[in-house]
Amino acid sequence: MKEWMHSWHTLYDSVWQSPIGDQTQAINKLEAMTEQLLHTWGSLDESIHLLKEHVSKLGNSHAFNTSGTQLFDNQLYEEALIELNKEQGIGETENLRYLYIAYSSLYTNQMNEARHVFYTLIQATTSSAILHFTYVGLGLIEMIERDAEKAIHYLEKANCLADNIDVVYNLGVCYYWLGSYDYAVNCFHQFAVKREDADSLMALGLALYAQDRKEECRGVWLDFAEQVDTINELVRLAKITEWLGEHDLACYCYEQIMFINGKESDWLHGFAWNKALAGDDRAIELLAHLAETDKNAGKSLALIQSANVDGTG
Repeated sequence: MKEWMHSWHTLYDSVWQSPIGDQTQAINKLEAMTEQLLHTWGSLDESIHLLKEHVSKLGNSHAFNTSGTQLFDNQLYEEALIELNKEQGIGETENLRYLYIAYSSLYTNQMNEARHVFYTLIQATTSSAILHFTYVGLGLIEMIERDAEKAIHYLEKANCLADNIDVVYNLGVCYYWLGSYDYAVNCFHQFAVKREDADSLMALGLALYAQDRKEECRGVWLDFAEQVDTINELVRLAKITEWLGEHDLACYCYEQIMFINGKESDWLHGFAWNKALAGDDRAIELLAHLAETDKNAGKSLALIQSANVDGTG
């Protein structure tokens, strides 16, 4: 997921820094990647982390604490897999050992092995908690393999067995992939209310935007911009909103960034660029000033001036 996001930003920055010329192929690729932007907030990484905690608590409740589970808790999944395969439990603790094995396999990208163990657990366990996490694991596998319909099948089964808001979030992701935006909005809204998590507001905004509920989307993203206090999160929203043509909101993000980090050239450039795209002629003066020391601002200024000459501004 982090590699995907890095690729998106690298390509985006490349077009930003060299916008003049034929960038059609790059733009098309960015558009395709942007269409799948929610993948980066599919919460797979986040869910894996949370599930690790949940499974660990489950292990404690069944008095199952071994060298293998300790390695798992320390996120040493390859080593945990080796140890867990040597160990043995009794009754449901044996099924719990298999659950650890399945998740260790999933975290080390051994999907077929993980799937096989999860299928075995469906037949073997009588514990609703273990069965819940078994279905969650199968749902995550299908999400990783981008089969939204299969993922929903398993995640809905998991959702019937236990109250796990992370399952609801992942259901939202799957419904978004399928274009079922009403369901996606409902899921993301539930998650945002219960978890009060800024990332869920990003996802909720994307689903609302896909429904053309832009005013609601802007409100949600304003909440996001006011809640986060890290530069990276605000830059992420600034780039997304700029890409979607929400330039006023992008400007607000840059204002927040400058409030936190000072009026650095990059942030002033982003602010002025979006102000200009929003039709504020005063921004051209700021771009011209920045262009004296920032070649990228000079390229942005040239683009704006060219668009105005062509009558497209």
